[in-house]
Amino acid sequence: MRNLGKGQSVAFCIPAEIQTKILAISGKNDATTIDVSDVLVWSIHETYVNLQRSMPLWAAQGTRFLR
Repeated sequence: MRNLGKGQSVAFCIPAEIQTKILAISGKNDATTIDVSDVLVWSIHETYVNLQRSMPLWAAQGTRFLR
C-alpha cells in the first residue's frame, strides 16, 4: 500500500448484494456513482454493526471466564 497512487491502484469487485447495501447506505441510486468513500463508509458501518451484535456474546464469555 506504500506506493498506492504512485503507479499502483486498487480495484473493488463487489457482488450485487453488497452493491445494493452500499447504495442503500450512501443514498445513491446508480451503481456507476459508487466511489471509494462509499465503499469505506459501508465497510465501517458493517464493522460497527458487527461489533454491536458481538458485544453481548463477549460479555457472556467474560462473565463465564470470571466464574
